[in-house]
Amino acid sequence: MQIFLTISLGVLLLCMQIPNIESTTNPGGNETFNGQFLVEMGNKIGSSELQMIGKTIMNLESKIKSTVRSEVIQELCRLHNCTDWGVWSKCDVALLGFGSRKRSRECGFKTVLCSREDLLKTEYDFEICDKNCPNEYTKSESGLCLRMHKRPLSRNGAESECQKDNGHLVQINSERTMKDVNEFIAEKYGKNWGWWWIDGLRSKQGGPWQFGYETENQNFTAWGDNEPTNGPNDLCLLYFHMAYKGGSAWRMNDHTCSKPSWFICQVIS
Repeated sequence: MQIFLTISLGVLLLCMQIPNIESTTNPGGNETFNGQFLVEMGNKIGSSELQMIGKTIMNLESKIKSTVRSEVIQELCRLHNCTDWGVWSKCDVALLGFGSRKRSRECGFKTVLCSREDLLKTEYDFEICDKNCPNEYTKSESGLCLRMHKRPLSRNGAESECQKDNGHLVQINSERTMKDVNEFIAEKYGKNWGWWWIDGLRSKQGGPWQFGYETENQNFTAWGDNEPTNGPNDLCLLYFHMAYKGGSAWRMNDHTCSKPSWFICQVIS
């Protein structure tokens, strides 16, 4: 800035010594003295000194623009500019009727203008959410949204009905879930009886089980006595009150998928 003022003062003194120099104004009426103007004026009156000063100012202007551009880029790279947050995910299953959900955004710049090229990254935001169940669904003690259907259907028919509500057959994947389902049946049905389709399907005899929801502890089992039988057509999971350790309890057994049974649906809101 000091150099710029020194040059400007020199230009002013030089112009005072040149009697036939004309003042040029912009449309707003303000006098303009930039490098290009001085070069053109020097050409017009044949002053090499004025041309030299004009070119010096032009070089200085170019350096100032380059420096400002570099500083702006560095500041943008430092700030890691982010996009707007995306939509919240669905509320995950959790205990005591509460769950968590998340959203994401992209931050940083994938550009060679920054000193690093790996600045672009995804940031996540999490919050606690209250699981509100849809109409006709009941929230269990641990936050499961369940609905009972006392209309006998095959396993495929039952799963199709659950999918109409954007859900699946209930997945029993823990002691906590099993307790909730048992209490739900007792509340809605009131008897220790009934054959209920629950989630669990395999494609071949004795093969691995597959489920509609991807959750933790999918290897959890609660078999009754002498279960599973692993028969050639026992490809679906049923839940009913059956023999267990000398008494009876709600237990799983593998069964043919065509058996008409009641069923319990689960949605994750």
